[in-house]
Amino acid sequence: MKCNLKTMVTLAAALLAALAIAYFAFPAAQAFIVASAPLLLALICPVMMMVMMWTMRGHGTNAKEAASKAEAVPVRGTPDVVQEA
Repeated sequence: MKCNLKTMVTLAAALLAALAIAYFAFPAAQAFIVASAPLLLALICPVMMMVMMWTMRGHGTNAKEAASKAEAVPVRGTPDVVQEA
């Protein structure tokens, strides 16, 4: 998931649409919806950051596996050094 201006504006528009639908669908809760709308709009950035970090997690690889993969790859341009006992 990209976290750029276009994505955040799209999410803000979707949240505004959901708030507008809820405002007209639940007349008894109109005061609560109006009071909570600024807070929800302010939380878009931190929520997007948490979603982005969650989607970019390691996908099951841990540090030991990553280190073993890094050690197994030879460095190009260096001669192979063989030590004999």
